Amino acid sequence: MTHAPALPIPIASKLSILTEPLGVAAAISLAFIVPTLILMVVDQRVLDDELLWLKPLKFQISMAVLCLTLALAVQSTSSAMQSSLWLRIPAAAVAITAVYELVFLAIQAGRGKRSHFNSETLFDQIGGSLMAAGASVLVGGAMVIGLVILIATLSKGLAALSEPVALSLGLGLIIGGFLGGYTGSFIGMNAGPFVGSYSAADPVLPLFGWSQTIGDLRIAHFLGLHAMQALPLLALGLVIVLPPMAATGVVVAASAGWVWLTLIALYAAQAGQPPFFL
Repeated sequence: MTHAPALPIPIASKLSILTEPLGVAAAISLAFIVPTLILMVVDQRVLDDELLWLKPLKFQISMAVLCLTLALAVQSTSSAMQSSLWLRIPAAAVAITAVYELVFLAIQAGRGKRSHFNSETLFDQIGGSLMAAGASVLVGGAMVIGLVILIATLSKGLAALSEPVALSLGLGLIIGGFLGGYTGSFIGMNAGPFVGSYSAADPVLPLFGWSQTIGDLRIAHFLGLHAMQALPLLALGLVIVLPPMAATGVVVAASAGWVWLTLIALYAAQAGQPPFFL
């Protein structure tokens, strides 16, 4: 009997991400996308002036990106750190929460009901409240993972200046988690994303659906959350063309710039205006 050759250690290590909670949650998120795309074609119902299944699709993509980002961030650390409760607990919490939110969104879309800001029935109230609490778990988990990575990197002293990618992971997750939660709280307090008089006929940014005529808090929320991906991707590009210490300087400056851009978008939305870059 012949046996399949064992996977080389580096490949096996990379594939192990699929067996971890965050990797499983990312795979589940991706698995939801195909049936949702089919439902968008066969089920043309509209809710809040957009196709009913568009919101679940956006969340599925977002959850896949978030879980995969965090999974890769965790995998970038040492084996000892990966097995520590400081990473395992937030990773598991984020994974469980992500799957719950996808399932609840799918159920609500199937019922033709809002997933957020819906108090029609006790089921809607409880499910929506759990989603709101889950949002804090998602961003809080990212912040904890980022903080562990940043502390581990800074503990190396001046040598940390030569590790722009590790620093960008820590900063990106902390900034993204904080700004994601901060900007999301304004959507909650406003009971929706729009500030101003909204009409379905108003122009919106394709795919995203952001208003181009009034304040839309989702823009700042999107920017804040995606510092998690933007800063590490920037660092990966910089280390190709710059010395490590120079790349670190740019990453730190870009981190401050990302915070500024997110706050500009938030304050513009609060004033009932789209940000200057739309």
